[in-house]
Amino acid sequence: QDFKLIDEWSIEKNVMLPLLIKGYSKNISKKQAQKMLKVVNLLHKADAYPMQLSGGEQQRVAVARALAHNPQLFLCDEPTGSLDEYSSEIIWKLLRSAREELNASIIVVTHRIPTNLRMSYRHFEIEDGKVREIG
Repeated sequence: QDFKLIDEWSIEKNVMLPLLIKGYSKNISKKQAQKMLKVVNLLHKADAYPMQLSGGEQQRVAVARALAHNPQLFLCDEPTGSLDEYSSEIIWKLLRSAREELNASIIVVTHRIPTNLRMSYRHFEIEDGKVREIG
């Protein structure tokens, strides 16, 4: 998958990008990027480049970047579809944190809802062009 990381930039700078675009100072952007990289257990690789990371690590960087500016709505298309169990759990914890700490709305399209989600949610199924709520 393509996480739209900039290969020539460190992962820290990749996470800083949306903050810099929004006009935050370099110092604030760097602190927030470091905080987000710590949350996804990649702070120790802040100076690494995307091509030096595994696919799961790149995906965790992409999620950290997406959440760095504290969005109120987060749309996820199979956020853990190609990840190992460890990386999947980190992503789900991050989404739970966004929900709880930022009061963000999160919409996830997935084929696999984790058994230990520990978050209230509504489950919809799309079949033959029709949407229906499950449970």
